Amino acid sequence: GPEESLRVRRVLNLEPTPLERLRLVQGLGDVYVKDESKRLGLQAFKVVGGAYAMLRFMCKRLALPMIEEHAALAGLQREYSARFGSTTFVTATDGNHGRGVAWAAKEFGQKAVVLMPKGSAQRRLQHVLDLGAQAEITDLNYDDTVAQAFQ
Repeated sequence: GPEESLRVRRVLNLEPTPLERLRLVQGLGDVYVKDESKRLGLQAFKVVGGAYAMLRFMCKRLALPMIEEHAALAGLQREYSARFGSTTFVTATDGNHGRGVAWAAKEFGQKAVVLMPKGSAQRRLQHVLDLGAQAEITDLNYDDTVAQAFQ
């Protein structure tokens, strides 16, 4: 909801996503699109959910409430690392979500493994690798790649 959205923006220090007006067919009315491509410098959308889920997991494992402000992030990272070292977060994706998880793992001092189904673009794999994640394109379809990530 709106409160959770505001919390995500505060914790990750994000500006609201701009709405861009599209000029389509005359008489159609106004059409607006949220431009998520500039989030976190990743030129991708769907990058925030994985980062927020990772933070929620870290807080829960420390038996702490979810942090409310960006200023608390460094303390959370220090405490988590002192108690648990690093955790490896595993996901299956064919693109943008994997970039978000890889970015978050790097930012939060954790590790990421990103599995991508056959047919995924090599360029998308490279974007994930460039963020420091372990990543590979499997020889499996999407559903089977998801199942492999759960193992």
